[in-house]
Amino acid sequence: MDARSAIARFAERRRLSERTLSRWLTWARSDGAALLELAEELLPSENHLKEIMDWLEEIEVRDRVSPAAVLAEQRVKASLSDRKVGRSDRLKRVKACIWKRRFPRLARLEAELHELAAENGLAGEKLSVAFPPGLEGEEITLSLRPGSEAELRGLIERIERCLQGGVFTRLFSLLHHCGPRGGAR
Repeated sequence: MDARSAIARFAERRRLSERTLSRWLTWARSDGAALLELAEELLPSENHLKEIMDWLEEIEVRDRVSPAAVLAEQRVKASLSDRKVGRSDRLKRVKACIWKRRFPRLARLEAELHELAAENGLAGEKLSVAFPPGLEGEEITLSLRPGSEAELRGLIERIERCLQGGVFTRLFSLLHHCGPRGGAR
């Protein structure tokens, strides 16, 4: 069976819109076949599939790298084939790899945020900081998971040290660089 027929059958089974199918069928055969391999393995929703297609097309325009080549990169292949995690987690990992390729500046800023949080004890099991998905937003979430009042006091003291040491000022400054006016995309 040729790639176009296989894509059409997949689209029918997954009840993809005619618009998504038509768009997919405009891709070069090797690109369409590579996306089909990923889609058959991970069974993404149509919205996830369209988001992946958007990012792959944008990478192709900017970097002149075909979608098939991006999907063949080691990071993507490793995320796709990791059987230690479920399908939805593999989808998240594959999307994260493609997102990092599509938005390299944001990926660097995200890594810097996580590194700063980890260096200051804000990335543990008992106390952690989370950033908005895709770094779209200017709020952070602090999670505290104390097992006792004494642990809670210790976590609050750590937060206070980070506040006094300017850690949160740096985190928010980095995060603001990602926002609509920051231009990190």
